[in-house]
Amino acid sequence: MKDDELTEEDDLEPKAKTSKVVLILLVLNLVVSALATFKLMTASPAEASEEVAAEETDVPGPLHTFDPFVVNLNDVKNPRFLKIAIDAELRDDEVIKELDETRVRFARDAVMRYLSSLTIEDAMGEAAKTTIANEVVARLNGAISEGAVKRILFAEFVVQ
Repeated sequence: MKDDELTEEDDLEPKAKTSKVVLILLVLNLVVSALATFKLMTASPAEASEEVAAEETDVPGPLHTFDPFVVNLNDVKNPRFLKIAIDAELRDDEVIKELDETRVRFARDAVMRYLSSLTIEDAMGEAAKTTIANEVVARLNGAISEGAVKRILFAEFVVQ
């Protein structure tokens, strides 16, 4: 009989522990939900819209127009050339001041060296233009200063 009584008592203890854990989790869930609801209800709509607007607004920086680049593509069998004209979106007006005659020449040299290493396959298609744009931005940032150029815009892109 004692064995039967012990097993019944042992069975009651895990059920009691399980029900206490479930009860604690339910209360905790209720408290967290109530706090989240309160926070959402008391937030002013103006503050929320200002934060969203600040995150979504990407004000374009100043633009610097480079003279067109004309280079021979790296293809011995079929001589072709690439002509691109770009506008570089800069970080701020201070970068325009940095772009004196000497820095512009280093920037143009870096871009021309990259462009002349391209083959016809490297210059065809939208994905290629994206790759070229990213590499040109990297080259310009290396020649001017890191982060000076945010992106470039193609004004002209001709492969012949």
